Order: sequence, then structure tokens, then C-alpha cells
Amino acid sequence: MKRSEKIIVAVMLIAALVAYIFVKNSYKDALYCTVKNAASEEIMRFNIYEDNYYELKGDYGTFHIEVKDGKCRAVDVECPNQTCVHTGWISVDNPVPIICLPNGIMVMIDEQN
Repeated sequence: MKRSEKIIVAVMLIAALVAYIFVKNSYKDALYCTVKNAASEEIMRFNIYEDNYYELKGDYGTFHIEVKDGKCRAVDVECPNQTCVHTGWISVDNPVPIICLPNGIMVMIDEQN
């Protein structure tokens, strides 16, 4: 391989790496966790890459959401069956919605509009 060909390949690899980093960071900023009530009205929306802890009032009692490392989950929820808590962490890789019927709350991962 000639020196000029090596330079072209190196430039292409660097350009591909820069494009990958740019796309990855852009996508990271566009992922949100949306919380809706029983009437499908948006109550809250937050970036899943900003670690935080949220408290909501549901129809039955309090509902807490923990956000950490690009994932979110229901914790410390006042409801009789705790199905929402047992759903566990949701993320881009596991986008199953968290649903708490007694509190009338649904938590899901979506993209920025």
C-alpha cells in the first residue's frame, strides 16, 4: 500500500470516528422518559441521562422514579401489588413501559419531539 493510500485510509477512519461520536452524543441527548396519567396526558418528561429522583402523587399514593445511567425504574411506590416496581429498570435496550394501575401512572422511554 502506498503512502498516499495509507493517508486516505487514516483520514477516512478518523472521519468515521468523529461522525460516530457526534451521532452517539446527539442520540443520547434526545432520549427521554415520559410519565403519563390514566388519561394518557403527559405529567412529566425528563432526560434519562440526567441522574435524578422524582416523586409523583398518583391516584392511590406516592410514586417514585429513580433515573440513573440512562435507565429509570419505579421505587418506593404506594400500591398494593407492586407490579410497577417488579418491572425493574427500563432503558433504550429494554423499552418496556412501567405501568401502575392503582396510581394511574405509565412511564415509558421515547425520543424528543
